[in-house]
Amino acid sequence: MLKSKKGFTLIELVMVIVILGILAAVAIPRFIDLKADAQSATAKGVAGGIMGTATMLHAQYIIKATSYAIGSTGGVANQIMFEAGIGGGPSVYANNNIYVTAGGTDQVSGLTITVSGNTYIMTLTLNPTAGPRVGYGW
Repeated sequence: MLKSKKGFTLIELVMVIVILGILAAVAIPRFIDLKADAQSATAKGVAGGIMGTATMLHAQYIIKATSYAIGSTGGVANQIMFEAGIGGGPSVYANNNIYVTAGGTDQVSGLTITVSGNTYIMTLTLNPTAGPRVGYGW
């Protein structure tokens, strides 16, 4: 009568461990790069929300001839952040009050977006005739 042996040989186990080690060595650097890319994409998403809201406020400014403000003299961005629905996630601060009034000139502000401890700087320029423009510092 033959007895069947069950189990893995030592060589099979070593080969599995080597293959897992190679996969881990390749995957970990890619995962770290994805984390940085995801944080940057989050900041760009927040900046896109800010830009979209600034565009809508500017359209309202053109149609109704009203002024609008982004940020406050205290440094914390208010109207645009509220209108963009940003809350509970990344923090956003405006360096100064940025506003558009009829007959005004370009208003420029640096917006600081913080995602998971990383800081991203965005320059928002509001022009009474041309509308908002955004520049990314990352």
